[in-house]
Amino acid sequence: MKAGQIISLVDELKENDINDEAKLFWLNEVEGRVNTEIFKRNPGEIRELVSLDDELSIPMPYSRMYVLYLHAMIAFWEGNYDAYFTVISEFEKTVSEYSRYLINAR
Repeated sequence: MKAGQIISLVDELKENDINDEAKLFWLNEVEGRVNTEIFKRNPGEIRELVSLDDELSIPMPYSRMYVLYLHAMIAFWEGNYDAYFTVISEFEKTVSEYSRYLINAR
């Protein structure tokens, strides 16, 4: 899935005024976290997303973690902290599910 597809989906699901550059920054945070915490890569080895056409590394159905993270960050910056804590909790569950999937797939 491409970064632009996630951003378009988030914009469809939740009206917001956050620009694509900020959303791409947040997608890079997710990529960095997954790559360092789950794949145990060094930060210098992680390819940074620079374009909406860049491919994300997490496959379906776990790619929903990107949508959840963007939704949470939008809620945070809008000052909707109840929504932020609800959605970030779902994001963390998805990260855990993906970790378990990778462990069981080995």
